[in-house]
Amino acid sequence: MAPAAAEYSKPMDISIRAGIYFAKGAAEAAEGRNWFTAGIEYKLRDLKAGDRPDYSASYSISLDYYGKGSFSAAPLLINYTGRTPAFYYSAGAGVAFTHFREGAGSDSSLQFGYQLSIGKDFVRGNMPLFAEIKFFGNGKAALSSFAIVGGVRF
Repeated sequence: MAPAAAEYSKPMDISIRAGIYFAKGAAEAAEGRNWFTAGIEYKLRDLKAGDRPDYSASYSISLDYYGKGSFSAAPLLINYTGRTPAFYYSAGAGVAFTHFREGAGSDSSLQFGYQLSIGKDFVRGNMPLFAEIKFFGNGKAALSSFAIVGGVRF
């Protein structure tokens, strides 16, 4: 007898995260140090990870947001993630939609964006959770800094 459809749940390969971005430089001086950040990531494909049975790899696409007041960035990135039993790491690059104050005015532009992160997966009940330390890089130096985020995987 085949299991009922409601008994089978295929992972959607989606991660949702939120946390605190720690601004620096001109952005910190204008809007304060602690900003909100949130993002979503979709795993596109698992990658062959060689002969190591304790290592896995994948690539994904992500969209994040961090900002406060007149400063914000929304990086859209392609990421590589490597996983070991103890932790995972990720690196990504792409474009960042930015808005920032310059003197008496402001500027919205497209910049180079990237991220580097290290994280840990854990489970609470049946929920696959994670915690990460991320560095968001941006062509506009005022929008480059660290964040601490937590999230859930679906």
